[in-house]
Amino acid sequence: MEKARRFRGEMKEAWEAAGWRERFAVDNGNKTIVYVNGHKCLRFTYSRYKEYQDANGAIYDTVKKTVDRIERQVVNMKVKYVGFGGYMEVPCYEDENGKLYFDENNGKNGLNLYTGAYRTEWDEICGEPCNRVTEPVECDDPFIRHPREMDYMLLDRMRSDCNYFLGNGNGYEGHLWGGSVEAICDEMERIWNSLEEKPEWLTLEQIKEYRKEMMKVRMK
Repeated sequence: MEKARRFRGEMKEAWEAAGWRERFAVDNGNKTIVYVNGHKCLRFTYSRYKEYQDANGAIYDTVKKTVDRIERQVVNMKVKYVGFGGYMEVPCYEDENGKLYFDENNGKNGLNLYTGAYRTEWDEICGEPCNRVTEPVECDDPFIRHPREMDYMLLDRMRSDCNYFLGNGNGYEGHLWGGSVEAICDEMERIWNSLEEKPEWLTLEQIKEYRKEMMKVRMK
């Protein structure tokens, strides 16, 4: 286990799960992140000029926690993120031949690509998911949803409620999330304080100012 100690995290898991052949690839190969059947995997390849080639192309599946070997002749399908599309507005990717794919994992837990996407003459990506891509997929900069995305969206929605309340809402608390000035401002402060990455479009001082102004104009 001496060699395993120099690895950390997923690399250590890969080394410990590998057989003696695949460990040669982990020890000597270059690591590439690929996605196979929607699972994030680590692929280890090394020079074809090395005498020992039986382990070249070993893949560690971070979900199944297993190591397999894909024939070294197999080439990863390289894709790039090109925006959102389809009726569900999911992330879309394009391969080196210009073919488009839908990510049915929707930016969570690795890529899970499906064919069926196409670009219209208005440069919109349309279509419906058809066949799942089963070969290894490589992407240098995939779209990944922020784990606190829903909290940012809720905070923005509550900010809009506050602006409406102070404008065309005429101080009617029934228009507010939570039904009262206190409820919405307390929740906004709670979410804002819990966020590690603070939104540039809203400060704690602005939330406190919303509370102050809304208390003044709310209908009695």
